[in-house]
Amino acid sequence: MLRRNCTTHQLNLFGTDFLMQLDVTDPLLKLAAAIPWQEFDEVFSIHYTKSTEATSKPIRLLVELLILK
Repeated sequence: MLRRNCTTHQLNLFGTDFLMQLDVTDPLLKLAAAIPWQEFDEVFSIHYTKSTEATSKPIRLLVELLILK
């Protein structure tokens, strides 16, 4: 993967934690917490290297979009 992996979540511009604004009972939020994202990074990282000249998008984003599709 070409981008640096970010393990922290983004804080809101106005100081309130973004995760505190979400509904904890939402099924997609529960699913995101249950998925082993590090395993996806390891498996798919061979397809996203400088030698393949693939787009530098986070692997988590690509997997999330496939799940939603």
